Amino acid sequence: MRIRRKSKKVLNIDSEYFVSLMSGLEGGLATTAGIVAGMLTGTLNRGFILTAALLTMLVQAFNSSMARVSAQRIEDALDHSDKRDGYRKPMVDGFAQFITHAIGGVIILLPLVYSPRLETALLQVVTITLMLLFAIGMTRGYWLKRKEPLTEALELIIMGGLVINVGLVAGLALSGTTG
Repeated sequence: MRIRRKSKKVLNIDSEYFVSLMSGLEGGLATTAGIVAGMLTGTLNRGFILTAALLTMLVQAFNSSMARVSAQRIEDALDHSDKRDGYRKPMVDGFAQFITHAIGGVIILLPLVYSPRLETALLQVVTITLMLLFAIGMTRGYWLKRKEPLTEALELIIMGGLVINVGLVAGLALSGTTG
């Protein structure tokens, strides 16, 4: 657990809000792509995949935003800012994380809606996810004034790729277990 320290601001935005925005968007992209990849290994029913992926993505978005609120409330209690701020700031940050997670997830579901073949949709989902994670990483690197923004981008691509692979492996492992 991290206790907030007074430090020089790199951005003209609240750091907790920035973390919520980035975490939500990155999570929405990577986890939704992993879910879609995993489901495509077991079924080729487009309607089922879309419904299940959207449902899972929204539940994950809400869960991650509530976990963000809870973690921030703990941090606030540790540095006694909860007496000053109450629930307002953690709820705003949690809402921001929910919205960005949902936006990222919906973007990743678009190939399932518009691609004529599900095999093509899978390739598009993975490609779009990794390209967006690269762009987000580069942007984040520049905003945070990193000497090597490319490192941020590669880090996100590796983590996103791992999440997608977990979805694929889990989908393959579980594809023969359901009737």
